[in-house]
Amino acid sequence: MLMEIETEHKFIVDGNCFKDILYKCNKKLPLEKNFSQINYYYDTEINSLNKSNITVRVRQNEEKIKLQIKNHKSVKENFLKSEEYNLSVKKLPNKIVINSNVLNNVKTTVFLKGSLCTKRKIYAFGSTGEICFDTNMYLGKCDYEIEFEFKSQDKLLAADIIRYLGLVYHPIKSKSRRFFEELERVKNEQSYTAVL
Repeated sequence: MLMEIETEHKFIVDGNCFKDILYKCNKKLPLEKNFSQINYYYDTEINSLNKSNITVRVRQNEEKIKLQIKNHKSVKENFLKSEEYNLSVKKLPNKIVINSNVLNNVKTTVFLKGSLCTKRKIYAFGSTGEICFDTNMYLGKCDYEIEFEFKSQDKLLAADIIRYLGLVYHPIKSKSRRFFEELERVKNEQSYTAVL
């Protein structure tokens, strides 16, 4: 598995704020990509990996499917750093046996828990930076997230753009954490039956 270090700032905003900030971004930066992707989340039967800040997902972008294991390392002022391991796969599995040093040499079996669909617009800045505008849909919910991904040479420029867009730092949870918390909430609710 290939390992990368990912650094990013993340912000959760409401729908109206999302549209306003997207409008401001459109005026200043070039749109690089516009696409949809699906994250299929996996965990143990008791969701122990997510509780330990480890995300196991299969990400599908059009025809490409990639297994990713993400070890979230630190969070400070919406600045997140994580180790990400990637491996191309041919099809979506129902369960995955992880047998590598990724999880401290512990053999672990994880099971498909559900999916989160993201509509994403990406804007470029600096030499390495991207701003991702994500509309996320999962378990009957929709939320709006803005991610800044960049390497160290674009850190100051990212801070300038964050100020220009009027984004304010608040504690934030990863997509996977939000998904698993909603999954737990849905499981704990009384069953709901739709009547047509």
